[in-house]
Amino acid sequence: MRTGRLKSVAALAGCVLLALACARRPIVPTVPAAAPPEPPVSPPVQAAPTPQAGPAPVPCAWSEVGEPADDLGWSGVAEACRQSLIYFGRLPASAVLKLGSWDVPAAIVADSVRELLRIAEDGGLDASGKSARIKEIFLPYRVACSEGNGELLVTGYYEPVLPGRLRSDDQFRYPIYSRPPDLVTADLSQFPLAESQAKIVGRLVGDRLVPYFSREDIDGGGALRGKGLEIAYLADPVEVFFLQVQGSGRLQLEDGRTVRVQYDGKNGHPYASLGRHLIEAGLLAEDQASMQDIRDLLASMGESERQAKLNVNPSYTFFRFETGGPYGSLNIPLTPSRSVALDPAVFPKGAPALLLSRKPDLGAGGALRGWTPFSRIVLSQDAGGAIRGPGRVDLFCGAGAPAEAVAGRLREPGRLYFLLKRKV
Repeated sequence: MRTGRLKSVAALAGCVLLALACARRPIVPTVPAAAPPEPPVSPPVQAAPTPQAGPAPVPCAWSEVGEPADDLGWSGVAEACRQSLIYFGRLPASAVLKLGSWDVPAAIVADSVRELLRIAEDGGLDASGKSARIKEIFLPYRVACSEGNGELLVTGYYEPVLPGRLRSDDQFRYPIYSRPPDLVTADLSQFPLAESQAKIVGRLVGDRLVPYFSREDIDGGGALRGKGLEIAYLADPVEVFFLQVQGSGRLQLEDGRTVRVQYDGKNGHPYASLGRHLIEAGLLAEDQASMQDIRDLLASMGESERQAKLNVNPSYTFFRFETGGPYGSLNIPLTPSRSVALDPAVFPKGAPALLLSRKPDLGAGGALRGWTPFSRIVLSQDAGGAIRGPGRVDLFCGAGAPAEAVAGRLREPGRLYFLLKRKV
């Protein structure tokens, strides 16, 4: 039982690594009308490649990337940089981070964040001056993705604000669970015979480690019911589901207080996209699968049918009460419209980057009026169960209904260039 489990995890890891290998085609550049000569393209550090760690990063010329403008006028950049520097301050001096197949010293990335903070705080620079300073100081890098053309999928997430109760009643009867005490994490890298560096989650049954309860076990079978793990209740099981997908949320209580619930672990089952399942089942069209479309479809179903659809995603999130935040995977507060979730096995934690994509132009009531290209400074400050490999980036859009309207529609191709300080 235990040996078979280790082999299956190793096989999964091998599949992931194989998927990271990809071809590239040249980027179609966005070139200014009269581009000044650029400094030579050279890496900021002689980084050592790690075998099978993923595609090599590609240093790019700014004429290839385009102007490093910011669609939000640099609002929030300084705060996001400060949060990344808090994270770097916790790391040992010898720490290294991943950039594709490279191991990059964390000190190099931290120094790049400090330079970006200086630019953000320089009141003597207007927007064009800040862009010019970025091109002078930083070299942009991209990591090729499975599309082969440098593009990745840009999605969004947000912090829901929901009515909730601390005690159940006839309306608020769908629980939010705290982390169960029998949830066990095993780090396979600590076992000499394991052919994997993964961590697996389960529970002990006698002397055996078995998979933890799935969503079907918990919500359908009541596996955690009556164990004192319920910390709050919502009026809609679909809202509980989406709260788990987002990872944190604010609950508005009947006495007027607002409390925050924060991610505190998962059951270890793989994340499966409900939206993708509904499309493949012919229940939603490819271009009509926003979060609201999914909600509307589930609301039209009976309770048992709806729960069966939710069970398609066996992954289950547990929560704790939190006074600050919302916190990302680096245990620092996320900055709305600046923090992004990425795969830390491919991209450097805490690092600055330039994100190019399109954003929805929303009218009254969240109606979609069109799409607008944007260029934005972001920082890698979170991770997610669905964010795997070099082809995904998830933008934190903020809290409440406006953020949900953007996040629920954002599913666009884009490009991501990491900004590392040039060698002096």
